[in-house]
Amino acid sequence: MGNQRSSGTIYLSGIRCEFIQLSIIRQFISGIVLLFISALKKDKKALSIWSKPKSVISLIFFSLTGVMGVQFTYFASIEHSNAATGTVIQFTYIIMILIYTAIFMHNKPQNYETISVICAFAGIFLIATHGRLNSLAISFPALFWGLISAVCFTIYCLYPQKLWEEE
Repeated sequence: MGNQRSSGTIYLSGIRCEFIQLSIIRQFISGIVLLFISALKKDKKALSIWSKPKSVISLIFFSLTGVMGVQFTYFASIEHSNAATGTVIQFTYIIMILIYTAIFMHNKPQNYETISVICAFAGIFLIATHGRLNSLAISFPALFWGLISAVCFTIYCLYPQKLWEEE
C-alpha cells in the first residue's frame, strides 16, 4: 500500500487514465515483477500454492477483494471526490478491524480505542455531511466507494492469516 500514492499521483496529475485501467496496470506489473524475482531466486515454493484447490480459492478471493479490491475502490473513490477524501474514508478500515476483533476474537477494546472510534465516526460524518443531517457534502458514490475500500482494506489486513494457516 506504500506506493499507492506514487502511482495515484500519475492519475491525479496531467496524465489522465481511467481508475480501472490504472488498477489493472499496477496489479499486472506488480505480479510480473514478483514472479520475476521469484524466478531469479529459484523459489519453487512461490508457485506451490496452486497445487491445493482450497488454497487457490482462498488466494483468488484475497487477490480480488483484498489486493485488487483496495486498489480499484480507492481509485473509484478518488474519481468521485479527491485523494484526501478517498484516503480518509478508506482509513476507516482501522475501525472495522477493531470491531472485527471485538466481535469475532472476543477482544474487548480499551476505553481509548472506543473514544477513537467515536471520534473517527464523527469525523467521517462531518466530512460526508458538513454537519447537515439532511444532505451529503460529498457524492454518494465517493462515500460508497470509500467505505467499500475500507472493507477491502480490512480483508487485506486480516485475510493473510488464513492463507498462512492453509499452507
